[in-house]
Amino acid sequence: SWSQAAKAEAYHTCQGYITSVPVTISTSGVWCMSANIISAVNGTLITINNDRVTIDCNGHSLASSAGLGNTATGIYSYYHQNTMVRNCNIRGFKSGVWLVGSTGKGNVVEDNVFDSNTYIALTMNGDGSVARRNQVLNTGGTTVYGPAYGIYAYSSVDLIDNTVSGVTPRAGGAGSGYGIYT
Repeated sequence: SWSQAAKAEAYHTCQGYITSVPVTISTSGVWCMSANIISAVNGTLITINNDRVTIDCNGHSLASSAGLGNTATGIYSYYHQNTMVRNCNIRGFKSGVWLVGSTGKGNVVEDNVFDSNTYIALTMNGDGSVARRNQVLNTGGTTVYGPAYGIYAYSSVDLIDNTVSGVTPRAGGAGSGYGIYT
């Protein structure tokens, strides 16, 4: 039941393209994917290191093949504001998207499909941030952590029209499963 994320509004808005990982984005603008990226890297695939960065996957997959014990993160930003992640199929990571840091305000995560992430599909905080129209499916199964979270949000984050289904903690009763944790 893995749905396709919406396509990009237009490729002409892309400032650059993400064609391989790991990569650090240090320049503001719209960064696009034009093909699926699958990696066994057990680290962060896309690190956002500036304010006002948009990652638009154009409906393509960003996926980890590192297995249930992986510690990989798909997209990560710490203390940056006005970060946007959209139109992505994010699959198989310990953490699909982490947008954190108390000064990281005004972030948007929209129109994505998170599928089979093993610990947390989406973590975000920062006043004025929003997660909207995302599908969060089949989260959990990690062999590393006890609990599993579909969406983990704190500070003043709006969660609007997200679908969360199938959150399963670590086998053997070592944790709890949370669809949305605030």
